[in-house]
Amino acid sequence: MDNSTLSHLASQALSNITAYGVFILAPALFLLLINLKSLPLTWHMRLFYGYIKHYYLERNRPLPISTPTNLTLFQSTIYTSSTPLLELDFNLHKSNSTYFSDLDIARGHHLYCLFRLGFSKYSSAIQNPSTISSPISTSTAVQEDSATTAKINPGRGSVHPALGGVACTFKREIKPYQQYEIWTRVVSWDTKWLYLISHFVERGAGNPTGYSDQPWRQHHSRQKASSEDSEVGQKGRSGIENKTVKGPKIYAFAVSKYAFKQDRLTVSPTAFLEACELLPEISADGGGSEGGKILWVAIEVKRKEGMGLCGNMAGLEEGLGLFEEEDICFARY
Repeated sequence: MDNSTLSHLASQALSNITAYGVFILAPALFLLLINLKSLPLTWHMRLFYGYIKHYYLERNRPLPISTPTNLTLFQSTIYTSSTPLLELDFNLHKSNSTYFSDLDIARGHHLYCLFRLGFSKYSSAIQNPSTISSPISTSTAVQEDSATTAKINPGRGSVHPALGGVACTFKREIKPYQQYEIWTRVVSWDTKWLYLISHFVERGAGNPTGYSDQPWRQHHSRQKASSEDSEVGQKGRSGIENKTVKGPKIYAFAVSKYAFKQDRLTVSPTAFLEACELLPEISADGGGSEGGKILWVAIEVKRKEGMGLCGNMAGLEEGLGLFEEEDICFARY
C-alpha cells in the first residue's frame, strides 16, 4: 500500500470522525444550552452573582424613603426564572424539590438588596447601638435565650443571615420551559426570627407600576387579572380571611425564617432592621419625631398582620419532640 493510498484512507477516516463528532456534539451542545440553569456549579454562580452585586457593588447605595402608605421594608423583590428539562419530574412538571433551589436565589437577592446598609455597617457605623423598646407581643414572640443579643457588637465580626426553616405549599404545576416570577418580601419578625414569604406566580401576571429601588425601570400598567382565579382557601388558623379573588396565577408559596448571626450570637431582628435604616429612630422611652412615630405604627400594624402565619410556622418546632426511637422499625433502605 503506497503513501497516497494511506493518505487517502487517513483523510477519509478523519472526515468520518469529524462528521460523527458534529452529529454527536451538536445535540449535546444544544442539550447543555437548554439546561444551563441545571448544570453543575450554575446554582453557585447564580447565588454569588446576587451576593457580589448587592453586598459589594451596591452596599452603600441609599434605600428609598419609607412612608406610612409605602413601607420599603415590606416591598417585594421579583426574580424571574424558568423550568429546563432537567428540572422536570415524571409528570413532566417542575419537580417539587427544585422550588427550593430557586428560593435560595430569590431570597438571596432580597436579603442582600433590602438589607445592604445593615450588612455594610456591622464593623464601622454601629459602635454604640441603642436599645429600642420592643413592640413585640410576648404572646407571639419567641423568647430570647442566653445566646441572643439585642445589639450588634462590632468586635464580633460580620452579621450574616442563617436560614432556620422553610415551609412550602404547592398549588399548580409549572410546565416545561414556562417562565415564572418569584415575589419575595418580609412578612413579619419576632425577637429571634425574621420571616419571608415568596410566591411563585405567572410571569407578567402581577406587573408593578414602579420600582422604588430601581426608578429607572419602565413603569407598567398593572394587569387586572390572569385568565384564572387565584385559588385561596377559607379562613385559616392565622385568622386572616381568604377569598377566591381575581388575581395572578399562583403556582406555589413558601414561608422562610432567618436568624441574623454574629459569631455564635443571634442578633435581634429589630436591632438589625434599625441598622438597615428600615425602622424609624425611636428611643427607649418612646421619644422621637411625630413622623417617625406614625411610621412605626404603620410598620407594627403590618408586622402583626403576618404574625398569625408566622406563629403557625413557629409551631412546627414541636415536631422535634415527635421523634421516637423504636426497637422494631418497618424497614431500612
